[in-house]
Amino acid sequence: GFDENNQVSQFNILHGLENREILALSQSINSSQVAITLNGSGAINLNNVPLQIDANQNNLMTLKINKNGSLAWLKTINNEFLTSNKFDLCFGDENRVFLGITFEQTIEVDGNNFVSQGQEDILLLKFDNNGTMEWSKTFGTEDVENISKLFYDNTVLFFGGEFSGEKQERLIGDCQFVNQTNSLQ
Repeated sequence: GFDENNQVSQFNILHGLENREILALSQSINSSQVAITLNGSGAINLNNVPLQIDANQNNLMTLKINKNGSLAWLKTINNEFLTSNKFDLCFGDENRVFLGITFEQTIEVDGNNFVSQGQEDILLLKFDNNGTMEWSKTFGTEDVENISKLFYDNTVLFFGGEFSGEKQERLIGDCQFVNQTNSLQ
């Protein structure tokens, strides 16, 4: 729920979180919507309404919740090849939600397959106000690249993360990173 200042005050509207970990939480500054990402398994109720998910599957679940506590949209991703502690989300313009995911091998989101270039790679996703994926971007090499933070400001999405492995030079987006010491850990 929200308090009188439209700030997140409690999550008594979500039930069934015993086997789920809260990975990220973000609040839209102009609509008072909340996006929350959970990891784990088990049935979940939002305002005493069961969500349509496979309660037996271990998954990453992102919910966008309206100010009145109703569900705007829900996305689930099988977390078999996700690194759940290397994840973030944030709101952008027009209440769009950005997800930053660290993954290996192949994962599927909304019917789209994303394939890692080696070990851990970065996947950025942008969803519109209705939960439709507007775009996606992957970044990676045969070594390890992961994401830890997302920040949106004035039409620019920033993200932070870590690199490790043998590769001395990496191109992530438009930026070339060079490790002079050949020690990327």
